[in-house]
Amino acid sequence: MVAGVAALLLLTMRFADARLYPAAGPSVIVFVADNGFHSDLVIPVRDLAAAADTLDAPRVRGVLARFKGLDFVMLGWGDLQFYTGPATVDLHQAGVGVLAALGLNGAGAVHVAGFTGDPRLRLATRRMVRLRLSRQGVSRLVMRLEATISDSTPLRAGVYGDASAFFPSGRRFHLFNLCNHWTAELLDAAGVATHALLAGAPDALIGDLVWRAGGEVIALPDPAPAP
Repeated sequence: MVAGVAALLLLTMRFADARLYPAAGPSVIVFVADNGFHSDLVIPVRDLAAAADTLDAPRVRGVLARFKGLDFVMLGWGDLQFYTGPATVDLHQAGVGVLAALGLNGAGAVHVAGFTGDPRLRLATRRMVRLRLSRQGVSRLVMRLEATISDSTPLRAGVYGDASAFFPSGRRFHLFNLCNHWTAELLDAAGVATHALLAGAPDALIGDLVWRAGGEVIALPDPAPAP
């Protein structure tokens, strides 16, 4: 059994693509933000839009048009019903979570939120890792994102009001295809070393990005002193 588990872990380990990562030339700084349960990818709007403009990625271009003029977008994916449900622990929400884990809630959704300013300040409650992607890696990431979004027309407002929205995705959420797996897949497309199996656990995802991918844990700024 131990040998079988070890073999499974080795077989699902994805290695860095040396042609893409680490960046040998001009790079794009991105952040992986994690709250201990869910992870998001934070990318400069300008760099993401530039890559989408040079590629056949109409859905990504349509999504980014809503966030033009902002500094960053935060990208996340998950089960639409659970994602948009109340942040409470009750029997109804627990039932939605169980159905989501079993893949019975239907298609998922991509959540996109835009903001301006230092990500460390805007996302100060999150654990963050900084990575430097190559521009070619960002282009590959855009194409993976394009394959996830099925329509650039938003389903509903996001969790951060007008600056965010949920977009439809044809991918189905389930226990072996979690939000953190999706984040790892985007990074894998960009050439970053990730683990297809362990990425579902937030601590494993962050640890792998630091240990094998050379990501830098970002220290959150100290709170401003009281006047």
